[in-house]
Amino acid sequence: MGWLIRSKSIAPLALVASLLMALLAGCGGGGAGGADTASNAPALSKAEFVKQADAICEKAHEAVKSRFAAYQQELGLSEGQWTPKDEEAAMTKIIIPSLQEQAKAIDQLGVPKGDEPSVALLVKALEEVADEGVEDPLSILGEEAWSNAGSAAKRLQLKVCSRPF
Repeated sequence: MGWLIRSKSIAPLALVASLLMALLAGCGGGGAGGADTASNAPALSKAEFVKQADAICEKAHEAVKSRFAAYQQELGLSEGQWTPKDEEAAMTKIIIPSLQEQAKAIDQLGVPKGDEPSVALLVKALEEVADEGVEDPLSILGEEAWSNAGSAAKRLQLKVCSRPF
């Protein structure tokens, strides 16, 4: 899997692969681990946090693939037929809501002691990607849009969450 390479049209699997790079969360509560967090959950161990966060991401990745395939079939599109309008609709209907769901779920986890700033940074970065996507769905197709979130996920040692959609 890799980052999306845009041309006149986007191959459906390339779109899904690039979006999985997005990883994990999107908009959620006020940030993980701090006073604004949506979670009152007890702190998890680092290993348990990584396990649960990556499970959330895995579930989201699979759901995106499934929703994307259904959407492609619904539109009757095949590889090479995607227009910018189709791409925008896919981002709005599939990717942005998935980011928002992931962020909310991650924000509800108990954050390991000492990782509060890193988790908050990840949630914030993903919220920004989702918010940017709401304003301009096609703006979140490239690597640049995801760099902060990807870096934050890697700092937290998240494996699934740092892979592309």
